[in-house]
Amino acid sequence: MFLDRAGRFLVFTSHFPVSIEANLRASDFLGKVVYKVHSNFRGVSSVDMSQAMTLSELQNMSVTCESLTEEGAAWLGYIPSLVFCTMNDTGENGVVTPSAQFKQLNIIVESGKKLEVLQRFVKELLIGQRDPVVAQYYGDLTSVGADLRVSYPLCFVMEIFIQLCICEAVVQLVGILNKLKSHISSKNSGLAWECTVKVAIILWMLTAHWCGGQGPFYLVPAGTYPELAFRTLPDECDTLEDAQHRMENIIKEYYTPTLIYVVSANARYPEVEGFIVYTSGISTSAKTMGFQMKTADVKPRNNLDKRILNGGAVLIRGRALAKLPREPKDGWIYMTSEQVRDFLGISLLLAMPCEWRRDLP
Repeated sequence: MFLDRAGRFLVFTSHFPVSIEANLRASDFLGKVVYKVHSNFRGVSSVDMSQAMTLSELQNMSVTCESLTEEGAAWLGYIPSLVFCTMNDTGENGVVTPSAQFKQLNIIVESGKKLEVLQRFVKELLIGQRDPVVAQYYGDLTSVGADLRVSYPLCFVMEIFIQLCICEAVVQLVGILNKLKSHISSKNSGLAWECTVKVAIILWMLTAHWCGGQGPFYLVPAGTYPELAFRTLPDECDTLEDAQHRMENIIKEYYTPTLIYVVSANARYPEVEGFIVYTSGISTSAKTMGFQMKTADVKPRNNLDKRILNGGAVLIRGRALAKLPREPKDGWIYMTSEQVRDFLGISLLLAMPCEWRRDLP
């Protein structure tokens, strides 16, 4: 046989998802396994999914790929096979969506392991260090950059959260990622960026809850493990002053340290997109912070009234400056581009507009 001689290898590639069988899956974080053929042991190496360097590389793969947007490329992780499968008719089986590809892998996480896998997965999304426990289940879905940090395409992040949906925070994440998916064909609308930031906020809330971190925007005192809550303001709440009044009543419902994520049923406040509230359990000491997203390096139209938002409001820009020119005097908290990158974490980074892989002029 061809492989009987030492030093010979077979290499398989495909536009379609191919996974080593479940019983041959990665036994360590490198994705290397060993199987037995004719009493000889041979190694099998699975390679992480490669990424395109520019949007045009993906658009030029086929006629149907020409309509791919930057948002769509980021959703699919700039991975050519994912883009090709998703945007091309594959014949009698129809379009191979990421959801269908995920189901083909037949990944099963035991109910008693879901919390541990979820905690490790969230950490992996943020810091990009491969986790051996997570790799046992989802190691076939990653890409590894030149810096050896691991990332997941957002389309698979949503599928993984659907599988690990064991708490309200993950329900929220799935809903937001579903909205992000619906906006990827809306070129430069800013809606996908808004969803990306909301995902990052909830990931940091989970980190504070599990690990005692300071949560999004350093609202939580170090060493505190707050409970998490998610509230939606009603349609009739259409001013920032009314929102603040309603949040004061919401805060009174919590008697232990709690991080509260608050959004409106319909975005009606020109000043902010949503709110993060931290209460120690004493309503008078609660801190409320607003957040707003912009894709470009622009400033808000209005100065911020800190009498309403006692924690201030943070502006997260997709093309933020590397360095702030001077201390702002409009009441807003501005993040530099590096701070936004750290906030997003590794797997959300490609969704940041300044990280879109456009062709050089």
